[in-house]
Amino acid sequence: MAIQFEQIVIKAPFILTKGFVLGYRHSKPEGFQYFFNRKAGIRKETIRGHIKGFFDINQFSYLCIETSVCDDFVRAVKEVESFGMTIEDRSLIKSAEFKFSFEVFNQEEGNALKAVFENKGSDVDLRGYAPEERIDDVKKMRAKGSSHAYSYKGNGTANGPFEGVMNLYLATKKCKAADFVLCSEISLTL
Repeated sequence: MAIQFEQIVIKAPFILTKGFVLGYRHSKPEGFQYFFNRKAGIRKETIRGHIKGFFDINQFSYLCIETSVCDDFVRAVKEVESFGMTIEDRSLIKSAEFKFSFEVFNQEEGNALKAVFENKGSDVDLRGYAPEERIDDVKKMRAKGSSHAYSYKGNGTANGPFEGVMNLYLATKKCKAADFVLCSEISLTL
């Protein structure tokens, strides 16, 4: 079963929030996953979030954190409110999605992308995804006027639980063909 995540909006300078999160995580022997929206490519979903971000981008931090530690994390933040950190909002993340497209002309990079999308996790749905692979021999290439013997391209939308979508997003950003993959920001459904 997928790990549940929540989005927390913290009013504090980003560097203070980041330091607090790192210290808090260090105090937990079991560890937990977290993602800052600005570092992980996650879009702020609320109008309130856009307005806050527009007026003072450095004063609000958006953090996606495992639900299992969320209550304790919120209590810890409340203990240091005198330092200027406050919880402004907290929402359960129901699902996430991002759009992607790619085209590669090297079979090794094509195989890397195939592996990423084949290992996406059973809970992630790829809507509109119908990749096309073409392998030509040299004679066909000349007849078609094509300059590439190999091409692999595709596009679609990845949708599902936050953890699975985030894992797929990070896998596309880290794979050998990452330079050839365009990904939108991750949209959250709260």
